[in-house]
Amino acid sequence: GQLIFWLVILFLTCVLFSECFRYSFLFIMSIHIYSTILWKTLKATSFILLS
Repeated sequence: GQLIFWLVILFLTCVLFSECFRYSFLFIMSIHIYSTILWKTLKATSFILLS
């Protein structure tokens, strides 16, 4: 009975960590994409303003 208990705990921990990892990965990716878009927009805007 003890072994089953620890296996369930281990399984839940793995699921939890993979979920957290996936969400943090998505979060980092969206920040990266957003900053890239922002950077390109700023460059384009300054190019238009300076020309």
